[in-house]
Amino acid sequence: MGTETLNPPRFLPSFFACFFATILIVAPLRGQKDDDLDKALSKLGAASSSFAAGLRDFAAGRLDKAEKAFAGCVDKFPSHAYARYYLANILFLRRDYAASLEQMELALAHLDLMKVLGERAEQRKIAKLGELRASLDAMWEAADHTSEPCRNRRSIEWDKREVENEAFQAEKAVAEKEAAFGRVKAHYTYFLGNILFRLQRTPEAFRRYEEAVRIDPRHADAYNNLIAISYIARQYAVAQAFLEQAERQGLDESLNLELKERLFKALGRPIEGILFEDIPVPEEDALRVRRFALAYQPEPAGTLKIYVNAYIIFSPRTRDAILIDPGAKDARLEDFVREQGLNVRAILNTHDHFDHFGADAFYAALLRAPVFAPAAARRRLPQAPDRFLRNDEVLEFDGFRVRVVQTPGHSPESLCFLVGKVLFSGDTLYRGDIGRVEHEESVRRDEALAAMIKVIRAKLLTLPDDTVVCPGHGRTTTIGNEKADNPFLAR
Repeated sequence: MGTETLNPPRFLPSFFACFFATILIVAPLRGQKDDDLDKALSKLGAASSSFAAGLRDFAAGRLDKAEKAFAGCVDKFPSHAYARYYLANILFLRRDYAASLEQMELALAHLDLMKVLGERAEQRKIAKLGELRASLDAMWEAADHTSEPCRNRRSIEWDKREVENEAFQAEKAVAEKEAAFGRVKAHYTYFLGNILFRLQRTPEAFRRYEEAVRIDPRHADAYNNLIAISYIARQYAVAQAFLEQAERQGLDESLNLELKERLFKALGRPIEGILFEDIPVPEEDALRVRRFALAYQPEPAGTLKIYVNAYIIFSPRTRDAILIDPGAKDARLEDFVREQGLNVRAILNTHDHFDHFGADAFYAALLRAPVFAPAAARRRLPQAPDRFLRNDEVLEFDGFRVRVVQTPGHSPESLCFLVGKVLFSGDTLYRGDIGRVEHEESVRRDEALAAMIKVIRAKLLTLPDDTVVCPGHGRTTTIGNEKADNPFLAR
């Protein structure tokens, strides 16, 4: 196992990019005068167009243009930590690690100032809202002296509600951005560790990863690299301690499972349940179920791998089988089919996210099996499946039946599959969690989430408590456990 086991830099998602473009906020820097902050804020504003152009070019892969834009940004405002971060990324990709290190150290050095400038911008916004509120209050009092007091007051009342909502959202944003800033600082510290590692300054890199998890105890990438370095150094007990610490933070499915399996082998611990698992099912079902955790690599290359569950279900009597959600190629799938002498009759997809259907075409050709997918997914799949599935449809195979359960929410077309007392829940229901919904607007997202929870309660939690739940990510559970312990489903 070489240095390639370490995670490369994980670029910040678009949320953070937009977040940076509108400036971070929070606690004031001691001794910093308001007029000095206002001058710095003005310079930051002058650099904003260059930064925005750099973000667009970086996202489009136009690295030369992005570098020029970010360099122009720091020329206008040398303390622009976010522009320096992206310059460090570009230099890292070019393997100019020494120059990348210089930019990243400057980015971290200026990060707190960016935080303070963001706070100053928020203070100005909230002050203006206060002035507007006072003006509306005065207009309310003066409405009695107008020709149409009731009509004027209705108009003023509407404006006051708008201002109150703006003020509420601004105050809410302050708290959210405070938490987000900690995650950003942890990420910058983690990325600095990556650069130091590439410069073969491993002890310094290790300390930076430790610092990253102190700042953000849920930074999965930093944990993965701490485990990897400890494993490479044969410090297996140390690696195990970091692994357990990450799992206590609920990061089980964000960890490098191949690395975890290697560590368990080195420790002499059983590896079943990490990358594969034979699911115990009720005896009356007369079925066998094998779970495979497949490593899926999202775009762009360099982002953290995720693990998606694919399942092979078969009758031990007839050897008829189905394959659910093959998101990535994995030789273990075909080996298992061959070893068990299975006849894979169909490939089923729970929904149309690429990490769940990415290897459909490969396995359809290899196993000579048709692909069945949700009917509502026809616009998003790269090629039409052999059959579209609908709610309450029953698929008959020799030795078992599959009932289709429509559960929109995580995606509009999400399905679950019920085979006897085994539920394949895709990304609708997990152990102790539920799937995310796809709306960008917070209000619509909240509504969609509430609707999905209603569907889960009506269609899934009404199943017998001993129904085994096989989710799209993570370990199995039961309906009874989720009714009792899932915090999203508590009434």
